[in-house]
Amino acid sequence: MTVIKTGIFLLLAALLAENAFAQELPADVLAAPAKRGSIGLGWGLPYGGLGINADVYFFDAAALTAGVGSFGRAAGFSVGGKYFHGSPNKTWRPQIALLYGVNKVLVIEDEVAGDRTEAFRGFTVGLGSQFMFGKAKKHGFDLDLLYIVSSGVFQRVEDLEQQGYQIGSINRFTFSLGYRYALDFQL
Repeated sequence: MTVIKTGIFLLLAALLAENAFAQELPADVLAAPAKRGSIGLGWGLPYGGLGINADVYFFDAAALTAGVGSFGRAAGFSVGGKYFHGSPNKTWRPQIALLYGVNKVLVIEDEVAGDRTEAFRGFTVGLGSQFMFGKAKKHGFDLDLLYIVSSGVFQRVEDLEQQGYQIGSINRFTFSLGYRYALDFQL
């Protein structure tokens, strides 16, 4: 967990320091948003819990996405794809996402054997929006409503309830929210 906090702190420091070393660019360069990718800090399945996420665009409307983070008691990750509607020059861009990764963490409380945590993987789909601000559309945030399509947690809860454990209902819906910074990757 300390490594994740340190990484998030260093990423935030680098993003804030970028303005101190900014160079004056011609107006036509400033008007074009970064189309190659973005990095984000946030909460939710695309961020692997509380963590970081990166999108790499292979054309203006589609991106590969990957995230890594922590759900507190378990590490999380996600990989997948996103499709964006509209031009990258727009402030608001609706998006859909298909993700695979850790999509549920179950804490099993047991007075005799001790508490244990289990992480479950599966597919998740989401609808959301990305909001990018400024002349160059470099800073913004994203917000998603996500639906867990598949996960081993549902079968595990049934098994545990048959063994006498009392587990609350597991919701298939969740959300994510994060800060985004757009940039050009030098490939």
